[in-house]
Amino acid sequence: MTNTTPENNPDIVKLNKKLQNEINERIKVEKEKEEIEKKFKKLQSHVPVGVFRTTSKGKFLSVNPAMISMFGYDTEDDFLSNYNAELYKNVESKNKLISILEKESNIKDFEVELKKKNGKKLWCLLNVYTILDEAGNKLFQDGIITDISKEKQTAKNLAKTQFRLATILDNVPNIIVYETGGAKEFVSANIYEMLGYPAEDFIKNKEKFHSLIHPDDKEFIRIKYLEWKKSGKNGMLTSWFRVKKVDGSYIWIEDRMLEIIDNNNVKYHAGVNIDITNLKNAEEQLKESYGTLQRILEETVEGLVQAVEMRDPYTAGHQRRVSDLAAAIATEMGFPAEKVNGLKLASLVHDIGKINIPAEILSKPGKLTEPEFNLIKMHPQTGYDILKSIEFPWPIAKIVLQHQERINGSSYPNGLKGDEIHIKARILAVADVIEAMSSHRPYRPSLGIDFALNEIDKNSGILFDSEVTEVCLTLFREKGYQFPEVSSKIIN
Repeated sequence: MTNTTPENNPDIVKLNKKLQNEINERIKVEKEKEEIEKKFKKLQSHVPVGVFRTTSKGKFLSVNPAMISMFGYDTEDDFLSNYNAELYKNVESKNKLISILEKESNIKDFEVELKKKNGKKLWCLLNVYTILDEAGNKLFQDGIITDISKEKQTAKNLAKTQFRLATILDNVPNIIVYETGGAKEFVSANIYEMLGYPAEDFIKNKEKFHSLIHPDDKEFIRIKYLEWKKSGKNGMLTSWFRVKKVDGSYIWIEDRMLEIIDNNNVKYHAGVNIDITNLKNAEEQLKESYGTLQRILEETVEGLVQAVEMRDPYTAGHQRRVSDLAAAIATEMGFPAEKVNGLKLASLVHDIGKINIPAEILSKPGKLTEPEFNLIKMHPQTGYDILKSIEFPWPIAKIVLQHQERINGSSYPNGLKGDEIHIKARILAVADVIEAMSSHRPYRPSLGIDFALNEIDKNSGILFDSEVTEVCLTLFREKGYQFPEVSSKIIN
């Protein structure tokens, strides 16, 4: 019989070998686990957010340095020894957190108000994940905690600012703020004060505001909007229109609107409606006042014109015809209507200075003596002195003073040259010469319009402005201009 010992029993040897392999494998796994734990601990110590582990019942097992610092503790032991009594700001938050974990095992983005060691409040964002064993039993819970106190305070401040802004907007007189076409409609409450309808009416019915716009203004608004969209510009669209109030009356609105694209790439409109009714009324009153002043001005100028014509009956109508031609030249040169009107007035009174010259000199049939001609040469200065104190909206006195100047500096009263002479005075000079040469005078018969045109053509760029001369010649030779019959109407 063979003597067999455990050391040489094949089955035992085989079993021992198997056990040794399992032990080695277990040691290897434990070492790997230790390495993972070390790496995890190292990672925990460097992340800027709180990282913790608790038992399935919520008892803290470990916390990282960031969490220790976040709650104002000195060491991990200090934290673990005091957290239970000090951590939660109120019991309700703790119970709610435990209840969620019992039902769902994990919790995501849970906002909770906790306490620091010194008792100060700390708003945190909590994420917890339950770790289970192979049998599905809870082993522990790992979590990440982030201090969101600053974000909470910012949100609180923003809410206060929004409330203050909303309060201001709701109480600013004559201004409505709105947003339309986006995720949410908004109309400031003070629309009630402006139109008599509550803001809710416009929020519930987007078309209500448009239905209140005056029918005559809707096409204008549509065209303005299409032009704005077609331009591709991101600027503000400003339009003016009338809106009906609850009592049936209309007010004038200035609408300033922007197109905005939100984070979801949805386009909507935001803007303000400003009540400009008082401004429109003032504008109408101003137009009426301007019309009255214009009539007074015309009547004053008419009186001055008649005074000159009474002194110099042989040249009656001269200033009116000069005024018409000067206005035609200025219009052809592209002057705006307002500036053309100013030139017409200046032309109507350009010889007002002759009121100081004796009538016998003005109507003398023969050649003037040198002293008499010197008196004539004083009329631009005299006219200037008469007109300079009158507050015209145009430089009337200056134009009258310069209408006898020539661009080569050869004339009176100051021998001005080129651009030293006001452009309207240069126009008046050409119109004055054309009318004078083509009309009968006490000292000579009419020289004819062709002679007058040839004269300014010959002296273009010498005595007369070349551009003005060219335009004047075009009016007569190509566009058939003719002097009008003398009329008492001085301004259209």
